[in-house]
Amino acid sequence: MAGNTRSNKKAGKRKLIVALVVCATVLIAAGSVTIYMLRHNESNKKITYKTDEAGNVATPVDTSSDLVYNDHLSNFLFLGIDGSGTVDSIESMWDIGQADSIFLVSYDRAEETMRELIIPRDTMAVIETFNPMGRSLGLSVDHLNIQYGYGDGKLRSCEITKNTVSNLLGGQIPIQGYCSLRMDGIPLLADLLDGIEVTVPDDAMADEPEGYHKGDVITLTSETAEHFLRYRDTEESQSAIDRQARQRAFMEGFVKKAKVEAEKDSSLVTKFYDTLEPYMVTNMGNDQFAKLLAAENLGSDTLPGEGVEGEIYDEYYVNEEEMKSLLRQIFFK
Repeated sequence: MAGNTRSNKKAGKRKLIVALVVCATVLIAAGSVTIYMLRHNESNKKITYKTDEAGNVATPVDTSSDLVYNDHLSNFLFLGIDGSGTVDSIESMWDIGQADSIFLVSYDRAEETMRELIIPRDTMAVIETFNPMGRSLGLSVDHLNIQYGYGDGKLRSCEITKNTVSNLLGGQIPIQGYCSLRMDGIPLLADLLDGIEVTVPDDAMADEPEGYHKGDVITLTSETAEHFLRYRDTEESQSAIDRQARQRAFMEGFVKKAKVEAEKDSSLVTKFYDTLEPYMVTNMGNDQFAKLLAAENLGSDTLPGEGVEGEIYDEYYVNEEEMKSLLRQIFFK
């Protein structure tokens, strides 16, 4: 009996220790979100966070801004996903992939112009995580690009990423549509246009077999486009940010070539849509893609911030004041 009593006491101590560790972990996790929120509010006193009935953080609302949102704008979120295979081939969360590239395209319906906001994939944001059954595990501060992987690889992944991006930008900018494209769809873009001409923006790939140097004008094909877009030196800090320059160069070359080809073939957008559909998730129609293709591109901006080397992965922290200034220029009157 004495031996059992000692065993029970030891078991009780172990349970107490485990309980304390769990409590400490929860408190630390909650604290990280709280610290992030406090820093966010410290840099922007006019932003407050609403909560739902369960106490979860909802969309932040600017309660005192005298700015007027430009309601001629339609905003579309474009995501490049590093998962392979078609959308229908996704069987579990492990197949979904992450958002390697994140672009918010703003289309002015009155002026028929568009402008791009590039959001670095390593941006640290308040994201919502889910278990494999789709139940929320709560909020945490983590890399924006992993938010997509907590969905279903389809509309739900796009929706939760759209909500996270909207909150990151202060909750004042509506996002009407979205489109995600898996990496196996990239070569098809080049194929449909018989190659895409781009100007190499830097020397990041100078030592690669292709030997691309800054200023080289090259034609990307279905064999070379994906490597050009996805290559980065993982040993170099912030190489994902540097890669954005090549992604932007590709998009500029793609739009330029597509505009020319669309004048020859009015069904080009439909062909793109039909060809990419197995690799694409979108709530946008052909007409919206056609308008974006025909719009005058006013250029692109990168969400202001600073990249730092984290303990495990690179991290990118938004400069709140500079972000607010940029968003005023793009989205408000």
